[in-house]
Amino acid sequence: MSRLGEAHQEQLVVFYRSVTGESTEPEIRLTAKEIELQGLLPRVVAGPAEFLGVRRKVKGVEGLHMLMAFEIMNFIDGERSGLQIYEATVAEALQGGEDYYGTVTPEKVAGYLDNLAEEGLIQKR
Repeated sequence: MSRLGEAHQEQLVVFYRSVTGESTEPEIRLTAKEIELQGLLPRVVAGPAEFLGVRRKVKGVEGLHMLMAFEIMNFIDGERSGLQIYEATVAEALQGGEDYYGTVTPEKVAGYLDNLAEEGLIQKR
C-alpha cells in the first residue's frame, strides 16, 4: 500500500474509533459470494456481431437495474476478477444513489455473470 493509502487508512481508523468508541477496528472479511467472485476471471468470448445480437436475450437479475447490468458487461475485460467487477459496479451505483440505480450485491453480479455465460457471451475462468 502506498504512503497515501496508509495515511487514509489510519484516518479511517481514527474516525471509526471516535464514532464508535471501540478501541480496535473490526476485521473485514469477505462473504462466501465475494470469495467466489474473487476466483472468477470472466472474459468476453463472443465476437462483436454475436455479442450485439445476443445481449438483448440475456436474462436480467431481479432487483439489478438495467444500467448496472450494462456496467457489469462493460467491466468484463478478462483481467478484472468478478469481485473487482462487483466493486466497480457497486461504486457507480452508490455514487448515483439507490433511488436511481437500485442496489448492487455480490449475488446479483454473480447471477448476471451466470446469465451472460449461459448465453455464450462470456467465459468464466
